[in-house]
This record gives sequence, C-alpha cells and structure tokens, in this order.
Amino acid sequence: MKTGKLNSNISYGYNAQYHKKLHEKLSEKKRNKELANFLIEQDKLSLKIEDELVEMEKSPKKTTSERYFDLAAYLIDTKTAIAYTIAACFENLKYCDNLIKQYLKEIKNTKNPQGVYWRRNLCKSLATYSIKKYPELEDKKKIKPETKNEETTQTATQQLTDTLKNVAQNQIQNKTQNQNIVKMPNILTLLEPSISSPMGLDDVVGLVDKKRELRESLIDYINNPQQAELDNKEYGITKPAGYLFYGPPGCGKTYITQAIAAESKCPVYKMDVSKVGSKFVNQTANNIQEVFNYLLQVSKKSPRPVLLFMDEVDSLARNRSFNQSGSGEDIKTTATLLKLLDDAKDNNIVVIAATNKFDILDEAFVNRFDGQYYFGLPDQEQIKGLLIKLLSQRTKGNKLALDSNALDEISKELTGFSNRSIVFLVNEASKNAKRNSRRDISKQDFDYVISQTDLEKINEKDFIKQSKKHNPMGFQK
Repeated sequence: MKTGKLNSNISYGYNAQYHKKLHEKLSEKKRNKELANFLIEQDKLSLKIEDELVEMEKSPKKTTSERYFDLAAYLIDTKTAIAYTIAACFENLKYCDNLIKQYLKEIKNTKNPQGVYWRRNLCKSLATYSIKKYPELEDKKKIKPETKNEETTQTATQQLTDTLKNVAQNQIQNKTQNQNIVKMPNILTLLEPSISSPMGLDDVVGLVDKKRELRESLIDYINNPQQAELDNKEYGITKPAGYLFYGPPGCGKTYITQAIAAESKCPVYKMDVSKVGSKFVNQTANNIQEVFNYLLQVSKKSPRPVLLFMDEVDSLARNRSFNQSGSGEDIKTTATLLKLLDDAKDNNIVVIAATNKFDILDEAFVNRFDGQYYFGLPDQEQIKGLLIKLLSQRTKGNKLALDSNALDEISKELTGFSNRSIVFLVNEASKNAKRNSRRDISKQDFDYVISQTDLEKINEKDFIKQSKKHNPMGFQK
C-alpha cells in the first residue's frame, strides 16, 4: 500500500488527531531524523490497515475471513514494533499510553468478539512498554475468536519488527554512551539477527529435550516473571545465571543462542575472546571486568535480562592446576570470570559460554553454570530434518524435499558432518544443479559434491567430556 498524507477526515478507528500531532512532533526531531521519518511512514501504513479493519467490522461476515485475521495480526506486530522504538528513542511522546487509552474506549463500544479480541491483544503488547498498570487488561474470562484457532504464526511484519527492535537497542546503547555512564568496550558487540537467524527455538532442528529444558529453565522464567516468582516460593527455583554449551565446532552452539535471544526478546552481546587477552599484566582481567561493568549499566535500564555470549571460552578459563605462567595471569583471568558469573545472577545478566574443548576448562568455572549442554553431531533424523528445511526454501529443491527415500540415503552419506558443513554442502549441491541446465536439485548433486569436498567428518569422541554421563540441566547452589 502507498502511504500519503494523513487525512484527518478518515477515522482510522480511533483518535486521528493524536496521530496528526504525533507525526508533527516526530517531524520536528533534529536528531534521529531518518528514524523519525521512517516511523511516521510505518504509522501511517498501520492507520490505513486499521481503517480497513474498522470498515470490515461493519459486516460481521467479513470479520470471519482470512484477510481480517491477517490484517489484525499485521497491525498488532507493526504497532508493537513502532511502540518499542518510540518508547526507547522518544520517551516523552507517551505513545503507548495514548494508544491504550483510545483502544480501551473502543473495546467498550465494540460488539464484535473478533474486534475486542485483537484490540485487547494489542493493548497487552503495548502495555509491556508502558510504566502504567492496566488492571482492565487482566484476563478474568479468556476471550477467543469465534472461527480461528489461537496459534503462533509468522507474519510478513516479522522482519520489520526485528529491524525496529535493533534500531531501538542501538538507540538505547547510544543514550548510555551519551550520558557518559560507561562506553561499550571494543571487545563487545551487540549480536544482531540476520536473514538466516532463527526466529526462536522452533527453528532449531531436533534437540527436542534440550529445547524443552531451555524453555522451562530460562525462557519461561524471562517471559513469565510471575510464574518464576511462584516457582521460587514453592520449589526454591532461583533465577538462572548461565549455561555452558560444549561440543564439536559447527554444531549449533551459536545458532541456539540466537534462538534463545529471539524467543526471549532479550538483547545479546558477544564478547570477542580473541581481543580480550593482553600481554600486559592484569589487562586481560581488566578487559573482562570492563565488559561486566558495561553490561551492568545496560541491565539496569533493560526490562529484560541481558545475555552475554562468550564463544571459545576455553582460551580464558583454562584449568588452573595446569597453569605454568610465572605471572599468574591465567589465575587472575579465571578468578575475574568466576566473580563475573557470581555477580551476574543478581544483576539481570545471563551468561552463555561455548567451547569446543570442555576438558581443559577450570572445574570451578564449569561448576558456576546452572546447566551444561552437549551439542554433538546431528544424527540421521536430524540431518534429514535439516535437509527438508533447507531444500524447502528453494523452489528447485521442493521435489527432493518430498522424496523420503532419497533423503534417507543422503542423510547416511552426510552422517559425521557438522550442521555447518551440511549447510555448506546443500549450497554446493544447489550450485551444481544450476550448472546442469538449471534442473531440480537431486541426489546425484549431493553424491558429486560429497565426493569432491575437502571437508572432513568429525570424530565426536574428541569433544565429549571425560565422564560417564552429562550433568543434567538444573539450578545449582
């Protein structure tokens, strides 16, 4: 849809005059002008969508159509994304509170159950970015639409939502720097999602038990603080401090961290371990402390926990019993990491560490984590699931994605390769099919690229820690 000038003669379903003033205020912004103009255009588009919903609600039959529900879902996603950004960057505009006030008035005058349903859901989303409480939004009796099941669906606005949230996080980060609190260290980066990033744990193939336990112990705690408080009172389950992921390279440790961040809607920062080390005395430990000091300031302003991802952590937390350094730098570094993990739990920070070399980690460091998770090579079923996912995304791969027998044979040939290597080989098989008159991707393409690849299969025994069984996921004191 094209977005033109705001027409005050159109109702848009609620206070059009407020939005006219909002757009005027955003247009006056000298700083972040590009962002303000983008928000104006998106808000105009959402107003037109809402106006169409209001028109459809005049005819009860139209509110049971697929288009009505798609538009409602689009509106909720877009409005929430806009609200998140405005709340973070232009706090004085009180965007959320003004919208909620108008929607609550509409709910009282709306007779159509579907209209009430999406307005209430939108109000609840907006309320998460408001400091005010709205007891009228609490569910005394659950309202459901008459003809469409309530289910989680990915809408076309997800990319917009992610973009706006990333912009908002950057604005929060810039605010922190402008206030001269703590400048973000150059060894720390905000891990931003890309097109290939997961939208949540459901995008991770296999690992059913691990995903279930991560949801129970971490994501549910973040997304449902009231339940977490009750669990602490009834069962003594405390807030999570961190998790240790280990296993062969390319088997999903970073990918599942991104999935956790997406599903929990938490900002995730990655510490560049290669830049932490220093030849100067005490500097490595100071670098780690600098990272924690910055995250401590961010966590105080963040409504959700802040995730710190440390990959290849074995280079920092080596077993101190093997230390041969005359200066004791390894000991100081490990001691600083231990203090960081102890303090993180009480300061809204969750640490996720990853390593390919579990057995050289310091024992005290390992024991600080709530859970230790092994991410091994995918088995044949997981490989098949990954192939189906990757091939289904390509029109020339759809036919092979439906050929179960061929996929079984390819999965056997790919057993022993990491997830990362399998993704690479699927891309190479696709290129080979293109070279051959742009035909459909076939098993022969996989046979060829596997026979020609320099990639080696991984010996998983080299990465499993030397113990009879893995420590279970859980909270420890």
